[in-house]
Amino acid sequence: GVSLVGFYSGTIVLFMNTYAAEVALDHQKQLFGGGIGFSVRIGLFIAYFAGIWLNFRWLAVLGLILTCVFCFLVIINPVSPVWYIQHGMDERAKSILHYLHGKDFDTDSETERIKGKTLSRKIRWIEGIKALKHWSVSKPIVFMIGIAFLKEFGGHEGMVSFSSHILEN
Repeated sequence: GVSLVGFYSGTIVLFMNTYAAEVALDHQKQLFGGGIGFSVRIGLFIAYFAGIWLNFRWLAVLGLILTCVFCFLVIINPVSPVWYIQHGMDERAKSILHYLHGKDFDTDSETERIKGKTLSRKIRWIEGIKALKHWSVSKPIVFMIGIAFLKEFGGHEGMVSFSSHILEN
């Protein structure tokens, strides 16, 4: 259960930041990005606070239930208009933009703006892949993945959260 919740935490941070960056208008991106980080911190606070009344097994079950709810909500979430534009489905992207931003939203200019950003993003992606050949670029990535692996499988959050229960027994 704890491994699944850890996987869920990493997935939600990756998914929500990417989705917010693709869906939000330029003047909304800071609000969405900050809101996601704030929500993660509130969720951690609630989990620590719930640890007063629940033991670690029930907290794992609660985390598993929330993970399942998140997976369901991801499935029913509308696809990003950026994805539709990248695959040549401009009309579907415009309908998603209308759904997200309202009927009187100018979808034509937003579609053109997304097309321009998508082209420059593809160019940056190719340049980024080429840059991975240099150790000065790939070393921080390897270091970050190693720390993330140790964080998820080290169990330090569980140790800190339930240290009083562990020390009692």
